[in-house]
Amino acid sequence: MIMRKVKNYLSNKLLQSTGWQIGAQIYTMFFSLIVGSVTARYLGPENYGLIGYGQSIVALFNTVATLGMGEVIVNDLVNKPEERAAIIGSAIFMRFLSSLTCIVIIDVCVSLLEPDNVLLKIITLLQSIALLLQSCDILTYWFQANMKFKYPAIGSMVATTLVSLWRISLLIRGTSVEWFAFSSCIQYLASGFVVFFIFFHQNNIKLVIEFKTMRSIFRRSYHFVLSNLAIALYTQMDKIMLGKMLGEEKVGLYSAAGTIAGLWEFIPMAIINSAKVIIYKNFHKKDLYQLQQALLFVGITMLSFLAGAGVLIFGKFAILFLYGKKYIESVAALNILIWATGFAMIGTARGSTWIILNDMNKYVKYYVVIASAVNIILNYALIPHYDIVGAAFATLVSQITASFIAPFIIPKTRSFISVYLKSWKISFAYMQRKMTQKNNDLL
Repeated sequence: MIMRKVKNYLSNKLLQSTGWQIGAQIYTMFFSLIVGSVTARYLGPENYGLIGYGQSIVALFNTVATLGMGEVIVNDLVNKPEERAAIIGSAIFMRFLSSLTCIVIIDVCVSLLEPDNVLLKIITLLQSIALLLQSCDILTYWFQANMKFKYPAIGSMVATTLVSLWRISLLIRGTSVEWFAFSSCIQYLASGFVVFFIFFHQNNIKLVIEFKTMRSIFRRSYHFVLSNLAIALYTQMDKIMLGKMLGEEKVGLYSAAGTIAGLWEFIPMAIINSAKVIIYKNFHKKDLYQLQQALLFVGITMLSFLAGAGVLIFGKFAILFLYGKKYIESVAALNILIWATGFAMIGTARGSTWIILNDMNKYVKYYVVIASAVNIILNYALIPHYDIVGAAFATLVSQITASFIAPFIIPKTRSFISVYLKSWKISFAYMQRKMTQKNNDLL
């Protein structure tokens, strides 16, 4: 009876937390998509590509700025809640210093990459300021650990509303592209303020900075810095290489395809963020842990197939409706990129659960480096001949490599393939039991 109550409680928490995340993401997606598509039409492929070019460079270093701490901090907060003041305070300090360092590096890299492109330098500088403001994201890990996704969701919706109003005002006034680049700063400032206020309203604590805690976090997370950097390379390098080799207009077309391909990702991400906390808690209960992880892997895979099929049917209509005929070239790239996002979500589910709980962190960097190398080589070979379609194909192959091929190559992580395949067997057996039980209840 007690176990059943606990199970029902955790199930309800999962549904509530996932619901809040999905609700906030739908709200964000709706406004971002509508305002974003109007902005893309207003700016045109070239200026829209300039924004995307800058975002890709900043995103590349954002993975370094995060220091790979996310899953490590959530796991610590779940298992050591009494140390939350030191964990959160130390992590925020680490994130602030790393972000400040990355802003300087971004400015230097843009100067070397595009020495004559003054506008790109201004845009990336404005966009990179958001890295500092994202330091407050550390507070959201406490909400994740306690499955209180309601509050970060509120922060996200407030931020979306404000940034949408900001962009609408820019469109009405007909301002230049630099002002649009500052939008991400407004978004993170607003969401950070809301999360900051709610966190300290619910926690009567004084954050502290401990060198011992910082060292402990970094010792377990630096593997993710390298792996996340490699992931960023093969998710952002396509835009950077397109911009360098073919110009900003191609980046704009590719960005439109990428935006639509990523629209559905909020659903699996909400499920992963909610499910991982429950999986962490049940890791030592072997059968329950295997079932929950199996259901997660299979569920994410099925969602990926549904998203891919939907885009193949409605992708062209979505491009024309949202972006107009100027972006029609994006359709072919979209039909490829949608499958790449599916493999990426499977990799995210694995990294958030199986990798963390089985202490496989140190091996992640090897197979994402392999995938990154595959991506860069394919981009270099395919972009000159196949344009944005070549870049999309390179991304798809690299995501498949990161999710399955590279882990199979490395002996220590090879077991994931059998775990993933076994997940289908476990999931179908569980569903059969449920259906049999339901039929018996009806009888």
